[in-house]
Amino acid sequence: MKKRLIVILAGLLTITILNGCGEKKESAPQEAKEKKEITTQIANPWSNSDKQGVKDALGFDMPDAPSDATQVSYSYMKDGGMAQLSYKTGERDWTYRMQKTDKLTDISGMYYDWDVTEQGKVGDYDAEYLTYSDATGEEEFIDDIFCVWVVNWYDGAAGVTHSLSLSGKDLDGMDFQVYAESFLIE
Repeated sequence: MKKRLIVILAGLLTITILNGCGEKKESAPQEAKEKKEITTQIANPWSNSDKQGVKDALGFDMPDAPSDATQVSYSYMKDGGMAQLSYKTGERDWTYRMQKTDKLTDISGMYYDWDVTEQGKVGDYDAEYLTYSDATGEEEFIDDIFCVWVVNWYDGAAGVTHSLSLSGKDLDGMDFQVYAESFLIE
């Protein structure tokens, strides 16, 4: 009796498995048209613009990019109230940002384990300097070290944090404070 029950269950299991492996019915052409492909993408919060478009959208009067800059782009994030100017000089990537804040805030969008964090000034404004470096080759070759420098400063009268970031190789010898002060809007 037990053997017969086992044989019957095994047979039912085999039939069930074979039915699952059978040919799949293709959708009729009309059914295929009615099916919609669902894709998931994260919405980009940034809107590409020009200098005037940023001012119209957020009220920020953005500075001009340096004369030797290439790949210049302006953008803004309406919901976050942040304006951005990005460009390159040689192999160096620059990003300048502005955002209304209540205090000095890191708005750089850079999330490194900073090697150095220092308090200082940009013009008359309180500032925070952040640096990171990653030796990508032999450490004695300074040209082969990738670096990121960030300075955030706060204009209390306007309630705006400014941020300037620079990334690339061979940054040694640059006076980053001088570059930051060139972004002070008069």
